[in-house]
Amino acid sequence: MARSLARGPGGEPGPVRARGGGCPGTHPASGLTHRRPDMLQRIGSAVLTAAATGMSLVLCAAGTADAAPTSQRVGIGMLRLAIAYEHASFQGASIDLYASDCYFMRSQHDLPPEWNDRISSIKVLQSCSMIAFEHGQSKGASARFSFLNVGIGGWNDRISSYAFVR
Repeated sequence: MARSLARGPGGEPGPVRARGGGCPGTHPASGLTHRRPDMLQRIGSAVLTAAATGMSLVLCAAGTADAAPTSQRVGIGMLRLAIAYEHASFQGASIDLYASDCYFMRSQHDLPPEWNDRISSIKVLQSCSMIAFEHGQSKGASARFSFLNVGIGGWNDRISSYAFVR
């Protein structure tokens, strides 16, 4: 037997409502859904958990960004001739070493106080060599470095000044 649709005032079909035992969670007479407090509690808990997870990801990401190594610049001139790193294998904070050219008298510099006796690896970028000195003002024992120096052996945490030569 076919069910007839209720008709509105203009003869068009009206809304269909569930009757007696319709969809689960609906009121039998009106077809309106019941509000279930346990469902609201579960949704509320899920929203709070998602918000807490999102906030912790944001806070953790901000903490790691602050821990990233930083680079500093020292020397005059436009040529970056070397990069010195605080740890072996080019790790940790770094300092860019600049000079005008590779001539000893024009390229000697003392390291800033915070970099004194701190260098553990060096990348020489140009066709120069870097002369490292044990003391400031290019004094004391010296060693010559070229190209990539993953570790600098007995010169680890010992360099106070430098110069470039061809």
